[in-house]
Amino acid sequence: MKMQTILVFVATLFVVIGAHDLGVETFLKDKTFVNKEIDCMLNKAPCDIIGQMIKDILPDALNNDCGHCSSIQAKIMRRLMDFMETSHPELNRQIRELYPPNQG
Repeated sequence: MKMQTILVFVATLFVVIGAHDLGVETFLKDKTFVNKEIDCMLNKAPCDIIGQMIKDILPDALNNDCGHCSSIQAKIMRRLMDFMETSHPELNRQIRELYPPNQG
């Protein structure tokens, strides 16, 4: 159990710090990775830790310009949204439909 906790902690640090330092571009070039994360966002497949973290931030990113995100999260989410709009416009539309603006 301890090893699993450590792995989750390391993965979380990687997402929060490492993805920014290594460059999101590295991940976006990996089509298998991108497709797996898109399927996660569309609820078509289970999410890995990266997909789940993106999914948790996504409503705020789409509907509140990432107003509650850290500066690193906001930068990463802006890049991911630009990538989706440019490279996968139809899937981007489907994802946005799953996270409509707050009605209130």
